[in-house]
Amino acid sequence: MLLTPQTRTSYPDDRGSALMAVIGVMAVTLVIGLTITAATINALGVTTASKASVQARAAAEAGVDMAAVGLLTSGSCQAVGNLYQSLPGDIPKYTATIWLPSGTNWVRGCPSPTTSQVKIKSTGDAQAQGIAGATSGNSRQVEAVYQYIPAYPGVPEIVSTGAAIYAETFAATHNQFGLVDPIITDSILADVQIGTGDIDIDCKTNGGIAGSVIAGNGNIILNNCDVAGSVHASGNVKLTGGTVSGDVIAAGTVTAGGTVNGSIWAGGNTAVSSSTVKKSIIVAGTGTTSATISAGSTILGDLLSSGTASVATGAVQGVVRTGVGGLTPPPAPVIPHWVDVPYPYAYAASTAWFQTSTWKAQGYAQMEWAGAPASCSVKNSEAAWLSSIVVPTVVNALNCPDGITTENNVNPIDLNANVAIIGKGFNIDKLKLTGVGGNRKFWLIVPDDLVNSDPTCVRPAGKPTLGDIRLNNETDTVASMSVMVYTPCNIVIDRNNWRGQLYGAQVQFNQQAQMNFAPVGMPGMNLGGLVPIPPIPAHLGSRLSFRDLS
Repeated sequence: MLLTPQTRTSYPDDRGSALMAVIGVMAVTLVIGLTITAATINALGVTTASKASVQARAAAEAGVDMAAVGLLTSGSCQAVGNLYQSLPGDIPKYTATIWLPSGTNWVRGCPSPTTSQVKIKSTGDAQAQGIAGATSGNSRQVEAVYQYIPAYPGVPEIVSTGAAIYAETFAATHNQFGLVDPIITDSILADVQIGTGDIDIDCKTNGGIAGSVIAGNGNIILNNCDVAGSVHASGNVKLTGGTVSGDVIAAGTVTAGGTVNGSIWAGGNTAVSSSTVKKSIIVAGTGTTSATISAGSTILGDLLSSGTASVATGAVQGVVRTGVGGLTPPPAPVIPHWVDVPYPYAYAASTAWFQTSTWKAQGYAQMEWAGAPASCSVKNSEAAWLSSIVVPTVVNALNCPDGITTENNVNPIDLNANVAIIGKGFNIDKLKLTGVGGNRKFWLIVPDDLVNSDPTCVRPAGKPTLGDIRLNNETDTVASMSVMVYTPCNIVIDRNNWRGQLYGAQVQFNQQAQMNFAPVGMPGMNLGGLVPIPPIPAHLGSRLSFRDLS
C-alpha cells in the first residue's frame, strides 16, 4: 500500500512562541551572569581592601619603628624637620611625626633633654590599593606613646695633674674644713678623691670645696659645704645645708637637705627635704625603690623613679613618673690607682738611676742635701742655698735618716726655680715659700719604691711616724707658689694658707685647716684616671601605649 506523507499546517495564533522562550532563557541567563559578576567584583573589592589595610597598617608601624630608631640619635628629629618618611618609591610607604605633651594636649615638636614623654603619629599607605571603590584600607594611621628619659648627669672628670686631695683613706671626721681658690683660668676644679672609706666633712665657717668630692668605695657626708663641682659616691650621700653647684650621684641612697644646682641621680631610696633641686631627680633602683619629696622642697625638673614616689603637693614643678622602666643606675666612681713615685737610691748611688728617670727627662738636675746626714733641718743657711738654685733641681735628702725638719726661726725661702726635695719624712713647723721671677713649683716627696699601684709605707723599727709629712703651725705658701706633698704614709695638715696638692695614703686635717688648691702634678707622670665616661644623653624609653587612629 502506498503511503502519502502529510504536512502539518501552522495556524496563525501560535507563531513566535518558540522565540519568546529563547529570549526568556537568555534574560534569565543574563541576570544570573550579572549577579555573579557583581558578587565577584564586590568580593574582590573586599579582599583587596582587606589586603590594603594590612599593608597600610604594617607601613604605619614601620613608620613608628623608624621614628623611634631616629630618636635614639641626638639631634635626629631636628635634622629631618620632625618628619620621618620613606623615600619616593620605597616600600613600605610611611610618614611619621613627633609630638610632645603640653598641659593636657600634645603639640608637634622635637624632644629636649627635659622632655618626659613623646608621641609618634605615623600614616602608612598600602602597596596594592583596593579596587572597585574599596579605598577604606588604602591608608592607616597609628600612634605610639613612649617614655622619654632625660639626660643623665656627667661623671666628674679626673685630670692628669691629679686631684687637690688624693688619698687611699680620709682620716676621721674633718671639722671646719676648707678647700678653696682653684685656678679658674685653668678650668681645673679642686677635687677631693678618696679611694676607700667614707668622706665626712663639716665645712662650718671655712666655706666649702672648690671642686668635686669623689668616694671610690665609701659614703659621703657633707655638712654646710658649698661644693663647686659634683658629689659622686659608690655608696650613699648625705647633704645637710650648703650648695652643690654640680650634680649629686650615688650608687646608693641620697638624703638631701640643701641646694643642688644640677640633678640628683641615685641607685637607692632618695629623700629630699627643705631643699631645692634645679634640674631633675632620677631614682634608678628597683621596683621597690622610693623617692620622697617633703614639703618645703622645690624640684624644678622632673622626678623619675623606677619604683614609687611620695611627693608633697606642688613640690615637683615638672612631671612625676613612677615605675619607669629602663632607667640606668649610676656607675660607681673610678678613682685612679695609686701612682708609685720611686726614688730608690740615696745620693750618690742615685746618679746612674737619675739619668733614666722622668725627672731627668723633664729637664731636672740632681744635687745632694748639704750637710746630710749630720744636719737635716732647714735653717737660715739651708734657706739661703735653696734660694740660690736657678735651674729645675731635685734635692736628694735620703741620706737624712730621720727625714727633714724646719726650725721656727728660719727665713723665707725665695725660689728662683722649681725644686723637689726627696726625703724619708718631713716635719714642717715653719715654712714660708715665695716664687721669684714667676710662679714656682715645689715638691716634698717621700718615695714609694715598690711599684705595685698601692701605697707602701716602710717604717723602720722604733720610728712609728717616719714616712709621714706633717705641715704644722706657720706653714704658708703665697700665690706665686704651688707645692705638691706626696707620701705612701700619712699627711697631717694643721694650718691655713697651704697652696698646692696633697697625695697620700691617708690625709688628715686638724683644727681649722684650710687649703688653697693649685695644680702641680708630678713631672712626666699621669695622676689622673681613665678617659671619663661620656654622659648618657636624653633618649627614648619604653613604650607606654599603641593604638589605631583609623
